[in-house]
Amino acid sequence: MSRAGSRPRRAILVSAPLIAGLLAAGLVSQGSALAGQQVELALGYTCHSPTTSYPATVTVKALFPANAVTGQPVAVEAVNLDVVLPEVAAAELRGQGATMAGGTAALSVTASGAESSWPDLAIPATALPEAGELTLAASGPVPAIEVAEPGELTVSAGALALSLNGFRADGSSAEPPVTAVACELQPEQNAVLATLPVGGESTAPDSSTPETPGAEPGDSDAKSMPRAEGLPLPGVQQETPENCFEVPVEDPSPYLGCAFQAGYANVKKLNGAVLLGSPEPMLMRVDYGVARGNQPCDAGTDRFGDYTCTGAIVTHSRLTLDVPTADPTLLSFGFVPVKAKVAMTVSEENPIIAAESRIEQRLYTADNFRRFPLLVRAEGMMTLRMYDVEVNGVPLDVGPDCRSAHPFTVVFNGQSAQAVPILLDEYSVAYGGVITGTITIPPFSGCGVTEDLDPLLTGTVSGPGNYTRVSQGDVCFKLGNGVCPPPLADLGRD
Repeated sequence: MSRAGSRPRRAILVSAPLIAGLLAAGLVSQGSALAGQQVELALGYTCHSPTTSYPATVTVKALFPANAVTGQPVAVEAVNLDVVLPEVAAAELRGQGATMAGGTAALSVTASGAESSWPDLAIPATALPEAGELTLAASGPVPAIEVAEPGELTVSAGALALSLNGFRADGSSAEPPVTAVACELQPEQNAVLATLPVGGESTAPDSSTPETPGAEPGDSDAKSMPRAEGLPLPGVQQETPENCFEVPVEDPSPYLGCAFQAGYANVKKLNGAVLLGSPEPMLMRVDYGVARGNQPCDAGTDRFGDYTCTGAIVTHSRLTLDVPTADPTLLSFGFVPVKAKVAMTVSEENPIIAAESRIEQRLYTADNFRRFPLLVRAEGMMTLRMYDVEVNGVPLDVGPDCRSAHPFTVVFNGQSAQAVPILLDEYSVAYGGVITGTITIPPFSGCGVTEDLDPLLTGTVSGPGNYTRVSQGDVCFKLGNGVCPPPLADLGRD
């Protein structure tokens, strides 16, 4: 995730509780590199908080390349820290009124004597145990290592700094809101994480770069590039919406947020499309939910071959969607242009879209390699209304109540090769990306003022197989330092 051109990761607290569950279960994302040095090193530390000192164990997990070349940055991926603190650390936080804690970690590293740091490793909110050890999982991208001379590159771990945010059961901050913990390595330990041979500068492409998971053979270059930031849409002011954290559920969790979306829905019969979120973006509001580990999953086959599945981390999120009326959209019915305004809304009877996020631990038979794909499925009910219809430039008075005869089911699917998407066509609820689906437009009802136009619109618009694609930006979360205001989503049209 530190490859050139990837977007910077913000320091966040609870933007992805799903990742917290994944890491707590030991399902470490293995990044996009399928070769190199997979490192796992347990180190002893002595930590100092404002009120006490205690020992801690930190397991550093990372994926280093097999070698390096002068003049080319060394990308370290899949960096995760499992920080195990004794009972006294959890008691200190509980004494502040906290029931859960998260924050950030920063690990000092040396690369052949040069001091550096892996800062802003996110620690999602974690429940504090009533007794016993407190295990925190920190993860995130780290800066690439610059290599100036050939020879050997040795990377070692150093001091650790924790910035822990305590939260009460209602989501409010504990007092004090932040606890700083400084940890130093205990003596007489080998803290070397990796040693890489460094070759001379090369102008040829690195042929050892493995295929990136999630990019099928023959995919366009755009789909194998790191995902770009959402592009601003004209006339839209980037501010956090007032209703960003208002999700219409009776029992909201602390993990409330919102994100902007944009996209399009094809109308198969008309050989055209309706723009969604243009010129104003759609607003998705989300109650993210809590990750649950050790969930069952099934064996199967995918592009990497046969696999067994040994467990999954599952999060159930509740979403609602505000869809502004699209600008008049030009559809083509053969050679006859059709122009209409289309309003899509979530069903009033059931305004919640249910999204299930699954991170599965898959062990592949062919290469005995573990991969941890993220699979997202979102399902809800929507309605559709058409008005201001023109056929070949002539107004067609469909009246104010021309709409789908009943709500229709929308199902969207997204996926990512790892917990945090990095490719253009990957998706997660928290970090956004691209999610797609195919909808069936139901018959129309209430269309026409002087004549019944229901059969006309049903015959020319309704039917199955209407491909829909939605691009989403990062979620702005209420707790922690999320991406606020949420970035606007690119239309994302192929």
